Amino acid sequence: MKYSYQSSMKNTGKIILPEFPLAKAGSSNFGFTLIEVMIVVAIMGVMAAISTPSIFSLLDTIRVSGAARNLASEMMLAKFRAISENNNYVITFDVAGNSFNVYDDNDGDYATVGAEANELVKTVNISSDYPNVIYGYVSGTRSTTGVLITESVTFSSTPKRVIFKSDGTASTAGSVYLILSKDLTAGKTGRMRAVTVITTGRIKFWRYYGAPSSKPWQ
Repeated sequence: MKYSYQSSMKNTGKIILPEFPLAKAGSSNFGFTLIEVMIVVAIMGVMAAISTPSIFSLLDTIRVSGAARNLASEMMLAKFRAISENNNYVITFDVAGNSFNVYDDNDGDYATVGAEANELVKTVNISSDYPNVIYGYVSGTRSTTGVLITESVTFSSTPKRVIFKSDGTASTAGSVYLILSKDLTAGKTGRMRAVTVITTGRIKFWRYYGAPSSKPWQ
């Protein structure tokens, strides 16, 4: 391919642009055959079939972790409000209903009067906010302290509850265990999550990594 800029300027004053060859009709150098397209579509279908279960599994893991982290966050918020407002905050657990309530005990009479409607700050329904996530554990699993778990919410009293005081401490220590309903049915422990509170007011989120580990809960 040659450029004829100078010579053409002398003779005619025009620039002659280089010529590019056009593809000939029926050329095999361009486009795809039907068989090639079908092969690509088949490969994409196989890849989608392989990845779909993994995506759903990831979403389930995100849900149960999100539910536990949200509970830990609500506990932290109740603790900080108790300190800033100089009065107790109470969190009660409805194990059967997979929910919990937060109360602002501004008159300090929860221990004697119980829950009062005008003190309810919020209700969190775990199963609604995080589908398929419930309070629960697989039988035979050990707790964050190494003993066998016997109940999904270990706080004492009826209803089960923890009270955060104005000095940031908690009325009692306890744990909350969360699991996917399908994992509970199948006896799978790998996606169990926990939130613990100790009397000093420390709140911690835990993941379960399995019994073979020296520290199954981390």
